[in-house]
Order: sequence, then C-alpha cells, then structure tokens
Amino acid sequence: MGYHHVNRANMTATPAVARPQILLYERMPDGAYRLNGVGYIIPYTLLAREAPAPVLLGQRMHREDTLNFWYLHVWVWRGNPDGVFANFHRDVACPPGQGKIYRPFERAGAE
Repeated sequence: MGYHHVNRANMTATPAVARPQILLYERMPDGAYRLNGVGYIIPYTLLAREAPAPVLLGQRMHREDTLNFWYLHVWVWRGNPDGVFANFHRDVACPPGQGKIYRPFERAGAE
C-alpha cells in the first residue's frame, strides 16, 4: 500500500475529485518517494455507516469499520494489475521493517 499522507483540511461529507484527503506514496530503493495514487475518505462522523454508500467517480465507496470511515483508492500514477479502483496495490510495499501490514476489517454480513 505504501505511505498515506493525509490532508485533514479536505475532510468533508462530500469529497471533491480535485481535493483528495490522502496521497498514496511508495518509497523507492534510493529513498525517494513516488506518488502512486489518491485516497478519498469520509469519516462516519460526517456520514453514518448506515447511510447508503457514497459514490465518487462512478464507484461506490467502501466501509472501513476498524477506522470508522468510507474510502475509495484510485491508482492514478502507477498502474494496478487489479484495476484503477482496487483496494490494494500488490506491487507497492514499504521497505522491509518500515511498514505495518493492515487489512480492512470485514463485518459479518457486510456488503
């Protein structure tokens, strides 16, 4: 997944395509960072979990119940073999020993 850099000033109940809340970076072997994609999130405090899934770029956003927000990843600058809107990018990882592995929590019966 790489590194997530959050801009809290962009947190709204209706995200704008041009103002993503998260920039997704990958750290390269030489220590440089490369921008790979963006992430859009809506905290449940701004749009309840029970609300209909918000839609952005024609895609329904996903629930992230561990962190309490709706989210959508968009892999814009690095092609993702699983698709532009895939939740994860299997070819992007933190350097050894520098990242945490995190997988979204799935509620029983969640969509």
